[in-house]
Amino acid sequence: MGFLVRALDWLLFVFFLVHIPITLLIDIQSIFKDVHPDWLVQFTNKWAVENGDPYMALALAPAWFRALIYMELFIQTPLFFLFVPAFFMQSPRFNWVRIPAIVYGVQAVTAFTVLLCDVFMTDFSERNIGPKTPEQFKGLAAAYGPFLVFPILLLLRTLPCSELWPKKVKKQ
Repeated sequence: MGFLVRALDWLLFVFFLVHIPITLLIDIQSIFKDVHPDWLVQFTNKWAVENGDPYMALALAPAWFRALIYMELFIQTPLFFLFVPAFFMQSPRFNWVRIPAIVYGVQAVTAFTVLLCDVFMTDFSERNIGPKTPEQFKGLAAAYGPFLVFPILLLLRTLPCSELWPKKVKKQ
């Protein structure tokens, strides 16, 4: 396996590992408002207001965004717990994660394409919250962009091969 493939696998491992607490501590606040400590909810709301994030402003999260969060919680998060050991071990016994990884990748690319299109195509000038300055648009792109880029990288990693980690052939 080439160096670039192994490096990509390690990047994906870190992405999935980091994504678990982000989902459980930050993202699901938009659907479960009363489960998190007040300081965390205040932090999320403050970030949303300062950065013009119309999705994480908890009182204003649109229904379609909350639907994406339900999918993230009930479809993606269980997969993260499968992907973390698989991309850490990079062993042939984890080749079965290829199909779930493709499913996750397609779903995440679709969801974040919708989200980023909404950020850049919606006129937020007459709304209470939403990006108003170029810095806020760049900030939202920087905050949400990796959640589009990494699933694309995952698809590029998983689609062209039938095995993610081939069995090593013993030389005789």
